[in-house]
Amino acid sequence: MPKIIEDVPSQKNKDFQALQDLSREYYNPRGYSQRLASKLISSLYKKGGQRMKFYIISDCHGNIDGLIRALEKKNLFKNGHRQLSHKHKIIQIGDLANCVDDSIGGDLECLNLVGEVIDTMLIGNHEIPYLDPANTFWGFEWDATIHHKIQTLLSEDLIGASVLVGNTLISHAGISAHFTTEKSTAEQLHNKTEDHWRTKNYGFSLFSSIGHTRGGKQRTGGILWCDFDNEFMPTKFPQIVGHTPKYVRMKDNALCIDVGAKDQETEPFILELA
Repeated sequence: MPKIIEDVPSQKNKDFQALQDLSREYYNPRGYSQRLASKLISSLYKKGGQRMKFYIISDCHGNIDGLIRALEKKNLFKNGHRQLSHKHKIIQIGDLANCVDDSIGGDLECLNLVGEVIDTMLIGNHEIPYLDPANTFWGFEWDATIHHKIQTLLSEDLIGASVLVGNTLISHAGISAHFTTEKSTAEQLHNKTEDHWRTKNYGFSLFSSIGHTRGGKQRTGGILWCDFDNEFMPTKFPQIVGHTPKYVRMKDNALCIDVGAKDQETEPFILELA
């Protein structure tokens, strides 16, 4: 599973100057625009001969019907099969499963797509209690089948804590500037996070920190819990995150794609980086 993808050219902060005017269009409570999202984020990958496409799926929370519809609309899935060449990558940003008592069936169907349709699943705060019981949320329901499935996906290296595409860090909730220094880079933080992930140090502070907004004791949540609207502070490097439901929106050079697609009538957002 490619956790660092290097064929995308890194961009400096000056590349985001052109994004600032466009970013205001995200703050529209009436909805979000796939066209604007693609236009904004593709600025990170302009020129440089990119050969791969990336599809980033937002939080699903066991909403299998909405997920299938979203995949089909993007021509990524049809008649039970993936339609995209495996040279391109589909990444799910975490909270693929909801892990509450009435979501088990949908959770399992969503998780069954990992490896077959979804190339990489990032861990979210709704899945982490299966790995760290102390890092839980109100309403979490342990299920033996879901536990076995998550352990299987881990053993196949299909679940990670973050993905680095060029200079853009992709994770469930993001790493706020509170956790960085002036010299921190996306690659350094990705490597640090993945080191703890690979050694199963699930109690690592970046995984376990829960901020005041989400009922925790810390000032700011970590990579699984940071609230984008109330806690997240942008870093010098770009990030793509989920976790905080509303609509697709930006803070400086950070993009949140969680649209709150929990019920079967809604659909997760799929961001295409091309």
